[in-house]
Amino acid sequence: MGTRGRRRVRVALWGSGVAVAFPVMWGLLWTAEALHSKSLDVGDQAGVLSFGAAVVGLVVSVVSLLVAWLSYRADRQENIAEVTELADAFAASVRAEWETEARLRRLNDPYPLPVSWQAASAELAEPWSTLTARPGARSTAGPEDLAGQYEDIGTLFRDRLPFRRLILLGEPGTGKSMVLVRLLLDLCAERQNGDPVPVLFSLSSWNPAAEELSQWLERQLRIHHPALAAQHRGVTRARALLDHRLVLPLLDGFDEMAPHAQAVALDAVNQALPVDWPFVLSSRTTEYRRALEPDDGVPVRLNGAAAITLQPLDAAAASTYLIRDAGGAHSSAAGRWAPVLTSLGTNSPAATALKTPLALFLARTIYNPRPGEGRGGLPDPGDLCNEGRFPDANAVLTHLFRAYVPAAYRPHPQSPCAWTAEQAQHYLGTLAGLLEQRDSGTDIAWWDLASRLPRSVMMFLKVVALTVFTTFCFFCVLLANDLFFYAPDHVSFYVTESLGRLGVGFLFSTVISVAFVLLLQIAEREVPAVKLQWRPSRSVLYRTALAGCAGGVVLAFFTFDTPDRVAGFFVSTVLAGVLTGWRVAPTDLTRKTSPLHVLAEDRRSLIALSVRMAALGLLGGPTVFAVVVLINWANVDDWQNFGPVGMWHFAFYMVLGLGVSISFTAAIALHRTASAPWFLVRHYLAFRRLLPRDLLAFLQDAHEKRGVLRQVGAVYQFRHLHLQQQLRATFSDE
Repeated sequence: MGTRGRRRVRVALWGSGVAVAFPVMWGLLWTAEALHSKSLDVGDQAGVLSFGAAVVGLVVSVVSLLVAWLSYRADRQENIAEVTELADAFAASVRAEWETEARLRRLNDPYPLPVSWQAASAELAEPWSTLTARPGARSTAGPEDLAGQYEDIGTLFRDRLPFRRLILLGEPGTGKSMVLVRLLLDLCAERQNGDPVPVLFSLSSWNPAAEELSQWLERQLRIHHPALAAQHRGVTRARALLDHRLVLPLLDGFDEMAPHAQAVALDAVNQALPVDWPFVLSSRTTEYRRALEPDDGVPVRLNGAAAITLQPLDAAAASTYLIRDAGGAHSSAAGRWAPVLTSLGTNSPAATALKTPLALFLARTIYNPRPGEGRGGLPDPGDLCNEGRFPDANAVLTHLFRAYVPAAYRPHPQSPCAWTAEQAQHYLGTLAGLLEQRDSGTDIAWWDLASRLPRSVMMFLKVVALTVFTTFCFFCVLLANDLFFYAPDHVSFYVTESLGRLGVGFLFSTVISVAFVLLLQIAEREVPAVKLQWRPSRSVLYRTALAGCAGGVVLAFFTFDTPDRVAGFFVSTVLAGVLTGWRVAPTDLTRKTSPLHVLAEDRRSLIALSVRMAALGLLGGPTVFAVVVLINWANVDDWQNFGPVGMWHFAFYMVLGLGVSISFTAAIALHRTASAPWFLVRHYLAFRRLLPRDLLAFLQDAHEKRGVLRQVGAVYQFRHLHLQQQLRATFSDE
């Protein structure tokens, strides 16, 4: 309960206390007077006492119920206020993110394409009479009133639908994602405090047979916006927003789902989103029509949803756009388009292909010079009219997709690139191939790459990393043992034995590392973090016991003294309980969400973890020594001579504790943070020449300067699914 809720409860308590005092005092005085009169027999006196107690109990019970009700009401109102404030902060973050994304995608450069739409065919949505007859439907003129253009999408959604539920249909590349982005920005601009936050979701990774829509939405919110994974009153922030219907889902890419799951998905949407919960769903028309006509089962329509279909661009709009992007009608660059412009409006393959915003974007990137770039070396757009090379529109589109990445990475004096077009094609193809190896998703998340590799590979990498750390610590502890407990003239002998010690330490460390990997199950994917929290789970008890046994074995390896073993069991058990209880909290919602920012915060949490573990090790080692001293108390005859020897023991156990904590830190970091596994993965992939070593810099460049990728929260995605598929084919060929 927050400050305001507690203040209200305190006021209620004081007021109730004053109100209760009067009847209670009256009941007590009446009882005392009745007993003092001595005119009552024993039975009457018992009745009087019972009546007085009943009065007091009744009043206290009523007041308790009143206070409980006031407390519940204050807590509920405060929870609503907190979630509303959370939604307002999240909306500001979403708006800033997509304003930047619209600029990088050049949606308004040189101007927005005049995408238009009409009401969809009647069989693709509920009949209009059924829609308007539903309780709560707004009165509208009719389905013909749905027609509009790009800039009208916000008005259409807010004012011209029976319910704010829309199905956005269109052929590939007709601008569905572009219209969704415009709608999202319009809704953010018109949003009032407490209104739902529009959020764009890609449906390609949803399996409705295995996961409910609300669960999938929560998981996507946590992945794309790690700050929403933080806890709020026992649930995640994402779940709190969904429970209060403060998320307006914009569901993109219904056609990208598995065909057998599409019909099931429509029913799942109806079950999860009641009619009064707004949403938008986009799909290719053919795939959506197929989902409405399943081979088995009853056809399902989305409840309360109207449907529109995006129209192809006309020849005049396409011609004007290409000329304007080339610098205007009188520029030499625009003259290069003459053969293509002549063919527009005909049934030629080039004219048929260049009817969509996506095709025009690819063509302008490939054939038009960028600001500050000359026309030398650019391909001739007139080649698109060669029907010998491109016999149909699909051949033209395939050529545009294949030529897009080399065009995006061609040298530019004002925007130098550290990677050649061939390297970029190879790296992007690797990423597309990795996305297909697990769940055919579209999210390129740096912390998720570990899960894209075979489990055996990740376990091997982590065992190697832990072995290196543990071997180093093992050697340092043995060296400290020699320096602190042996005469200087014997140290040279032990130094000469270092090679043998390293061999023994390597074997010992390998066993310990394998045990750590199997015990902590550190092959699982972790969410990026920003700070540490101590939240032990049930498995902590078992892991603590096993770690305590392992700690005793480690100390027994160094010494054969029984007190040392007992102390080692005790301290290592406590230390393991502390270590395994640490968890990491997700990133802060109020800060800008980006892959680089999330990585920086996760690294800060890793540093904080290392510092805390080192401090625990420095304290744990001397604690072991203190326990040993207490156990050996009766065996120490001359305490005056114990001081110098005790100092050496104290120093040795401090080094021992630090060495053990470093090994623990490495294991916990690989399990509880995302940046430690990420370090191993990116260097492994770079060693195999599959990806660049500085992968995030490559992804950022591909997004901000090349336009090949788009950013959704903390993850990247390919600009279009067809581009991802083309690059995946390149990866398969290699």
